[in-house]
Amino acid sequence: MKELIQKHASQELAVKQYLQHYLDKVKDEQTLNSMLRELGEYYEADRAYIFEADYSREVFNNTFEWCREGVSAEIDNLQNVPFDGLDCWFEAFEERGDFFISSLSEDCVPGTATYDILEPQGIQSLMAAPIKLHGRVAGFLGVDNPSRNTDALLLLSVAAATCYSEIATERMLHAHKADEERQEHMIRAFALPYDIAFAVDGNSGDTVCCHMSEATEKQYGRNPEIMCFERMIAHYADNIVYEDDRHLFDGLRSLPQVVRMLSEKQSHAFVYRVLRDGQMAYYRCMLVMPDPAGKDFALALRNVSAERQQEIAQQQQLKDALDAAQAASRAKSEFLSNMSHDIRTPMNAIMGFARLMEKELDSPELLKDHIRKIEISGNHLTTLINNVLELSRLESGKETLLETPMDLLVDVLPISSMFGSEIAAKGLTYSNEIETVHRYVWADAAKMRSITMNLVSNAIKYTPNGGKVHMSFREIPCEREGYGTFVLTAEDTGVGMSDDFQKDLFEVFSREHTTTETKIYGAGLGMAIVKRYLDMMGGRVEVESRPGVGTTVRVIVDHRIADELPHEGNTDPADLRNRRILLVEDNDLNAEIAIAILEDFGARVERAEDGEQGVAMMEAADPAYFDLVLMDIQMPGIDGYEAARRIRSMSDCTKASIPMVAMTANAFAEDKDKALASGMNAHLAKPIEIPKLTDVLKAVL
Repeated sequence: MKELIQKHASQELAVKQYLQHYLDKVKDEQTLNSMLRELGEYYEADRAYIFEADYSREVFNNTFEWCREGVSAEIDNLQNVPFDGLDCWFEAFEERGDFFISSLSEDCVPGTATYDILEPQGIQSLMAAPIKLHGRVAGFLGVDNPSRNTDALLLLSVAAATCYSEIATERMLHAHKADEERQEHMIRAFALPYDIAFAVDGNSGDTVCCHMSEATEKQYGRNPEIMCFERMIAHYADNIVYEDDRHLFDGLRSLPQVVRMLSEKQSHAFVYRVLRDGQMAYYRCMLVMPDPAGKDFALALRNVSAERQQEIAQQQQLKDALDAAQAASRAKSEFLSNMSHDIRTPMNAIMGFARLMEKELDSPELLKDHIRKIEISGNHLTTLINNVLELSRLESGKETLLETPMDLLVDVLPISSMFGSEIAAKGLTYSNEIETVHRYVWADAAKMRSITMNLVSNAIKYTPNGGKVHMSFREIPCEREGYGTFVLTAEDTGVGMSDDFQKDLFEVFSREHTTTETKIYGAGLGMAIVKRYLDMMGGRVEVESRPGVGTTVRVIVDHRIADELPHEGNTDPADLRNRRILLVEDNDLNAEIAIAILEDFGARVERAEDGEQGVAMMEAADPAYFDLVLMDIQMPGIDGYEAARRIRSMSDCTKASIPMVAMTANAFAEDKDKALASGMNAHLAKPIEIPKLTDVLKAVL
């Protein structure tokens, strides 16, 4: 026995001296590989190897391996070996400091993790010694199928303890240093955008300022001393943080609570306020734990007042936009409801009086009355449609000013005469007053007429029977040379408006009362159109109104003075005797109405039911057979634009130059432009107004 002990002692000493020789020369992976070769040859084993433990994933990995000649390597197949099932290895390492198997078939049961790992490799016996760092198994050093068995296990343990522990310790030191550098880098990178940052020891609570912006350091100075985290938080929350926000720091007053919270989610942030010198500032507090396995963390503060104010402003803008969108949606919903009622009411009158006329053909006076009421209802429908189309053009941004020389006395002022029947029907006292120095100005005549018509129409519409309406048109001195300031005023003794409604008067679809309440038709678009036109012209509108007393609307706009222009003002009907007209119209009712009007003027009318037929009739006719073409636009087959282009491209010059007029329900300005671009001479919007038809026919014939 004595000789055996001496033999083991001499072997252990020899191994230690041999290994120390390697450690003195080099401390790298080559040392480990050389050591495994020496151990494998010493034990006359098939393999010698090192496994390292990865506790984050609870697996072993074969990191170093030596194989005897003729034995295949297994290092690639022994990665990520689970801890699960290797409990007996850990138990043996803890109890005896080693683990060995004399015979796989005798010592291990088939189906166990150990058996299933070793048997495919042809391992019948092995010896392993644990590698421990800081009392924990960090891996093991082992040999497979050794000829020298358990009597030499002590040497394996010595090798594991002396060689790998030193190398592994150096590795750990490098890793710890790298980890410290990573944490330092993370803290600094994290702190750069912040005004001040602290590094906190999660065990002791020692807190050190590790970053401070130049502005903060200049204002407060840097405190190099180590502080207590809990006392620092308590002082800051109780003395600096705005009183209503101090509860946000309640979760930070206990260090263990902070460590526990950050261990679960690694970061925590919130915004709080600081009241200083009467000014409220917003700050962001951020806590980060770089390594969840540790306890150290960083705390940083940053002034975010500018970002917060911007965020508040953006939120207010979004709220305002949402409120505006909701208000617009409500207004449009109300508009559609009111429009549905306002359109159906005159339509009901038109259809109702038409049915009555069938029964009263023998009563001329009743027929005249019904026709007059149908005409009034039709005019109302036309006004509604025109206002909707006008507003659509304005909101699309396509509407522009088209200023030409105009005669105020002819083009604008006589508009009130158009409402004569309504004035008489309601028994209104109507008066007007005109005081102008200049009669001719440069202006957009169509828009000025629209403004005047809306003012006159509203005054008459909202004044009860027997009331008074007064219109005045005055020119006052203008500071701009070559210009005159013109004031158009409409005064009535009507229903008036509340102060609240006057604020919304120029909004689209705005009506203080529905048609059902007032029995007055209106879509709530007229004053919106007036305001937009005046904005385009650089003018303004003023309103004074009291409920039950009346309303005064005053329009003020500057016009450039123009030279006198002749204006015939001839309203005689067109003389179409012996004129032959080609009417291209697909709608039978529209064609019947147009033919009746034209024949009243003495014309002879031939109809084409679509564009193709119209072109064919022109082709087949003699060159001077037709004097005029009235062309609808929307038709089956080719539309009116294409039909016009084909006629203009005919080889016969007389046919190609025939006057053509678009007579269509396409009433937008761009529709008129397209008609002229296709070769037509003029454009008339349906429903056809006889005075406008007369003017156009006189112009083109």
